[in-house]
Parts: sequence; C-alpha cells; structure tokens
Amino acid sequence: MLQQSRWKKNSDGTWTPDPAGDVSLWEIGFRLTVPYGTGNTFRQVAAEILQAELGAINDKFVVVVTGLAKQTYVEDARTFNLPIYFGGWGEDIHDPHNWVVPYTIGFLGARHRLPADIQAQYAEIINRAVSETDPAKRARVYKEFNQLYYDMANSIPLFVENNRYYQQHWVKGWYYNPIYTGTYYYTLWKE
Repeated sequence: MLQQSRWKKNSDGTWTPDPAGDVSLWEIGFRLTVPYGTGNTFRQVAAEILQAELGAINDKFVVVVTGLAKQTYVEDARTFNLPIYFGGWGEDIHDPHNWVVPYTIGFLGARHRLPADIQAQYAEIINRAVSETDPAKRARVYKEFNQLYYDMANSIPLFVENNRYYQQHWVKGWYYNPIYTGTYYYTLWKE
C-alpha cells in the first residue's frame, strides 16, 4: 500500500496525497510521532514494535515514540489531536458482533473518524451478519467483514490479552471469566 500510494509535491515543499501524483510514500518516506500514555507498558511496547518494524522495511520511515502524561494522552485522543493512538476494547459478550460494531460504526469507529460511505459499507455487512441465524452462513458474512476491514486498514488490531489467574486449592466454584472484570462471589465456597 505504501508503494502504491501516490503523492504530489506542493509549492511550499509539503506533500499531498493525489491519485495522479508521480511519487509514492515508499519513495519519499515519512516521519510519524507515535504517542502513548506513560505508565502503560502495553502501549509503549506496541509503539516501539511499530517503530522497529516500519524502520526495518524502509529507513525513510521514521517513527518517534513519545510518552505523554496519561491525562494528556486521553484528552488528546478524545479531541482528535493525536496522529495515531492506541485504544483498547474488552468484549461484553463473546460474539463477533461485540467486536465489529465498536471498531467500525460504534464508539471507536467515531474515534477513527471513518467517512460515512465506509461506515455504510461496514453497517450493511454487520446488519446481515447479526440477522443471520445459520452459524456457517454467519461465519461467511463475518469473513466478508474481515476482508473489508483488512482492505480499508483503518486500524491495526494487535492482540487480545490473555492472563493467568490462580486461586488457593481450597477455593471452589471459581473460574476466570475474561468478560467480567471482578470476582463473582455468589458461586464461590471453600473446602
């Protein structure tokens, strides 16, 4: 995609994306500041990985990782004052619908400032998927969604956190539920 992008040089020396442009982003490179909230090692490491990987594929891609105070990071993300930001989402229900809506037509989609026509493409697929009752057909619709999401590249999904939790041997009825962030005491007992 970086090699296929087309840019034109303006009279003031800046560059503008232009399908008729005569140079690619691969050729001219870029400098990108990637902020993270200080104290958030997940986001810091993700920013550093982005820095290392982009720099490894082309030395004209310069990524500067910058730590911001947590509150500044949050405020700047909310007011669209960051060139790129790291966000997170924990599912409420274990279903693809709970992931595709927030990232495209919901909360995070609004943060991405997706154009209305792209949101409409996502919404059409999402509506078909959520109304499909046949699991095999539903999987095919979500595969279609995944392809569109990949093609649009409006965000870079990184990972789903997977932790381990341990309890004393005498605690019974406890299980780890990644959706529920607290401890559900009603089912617990000790022996």
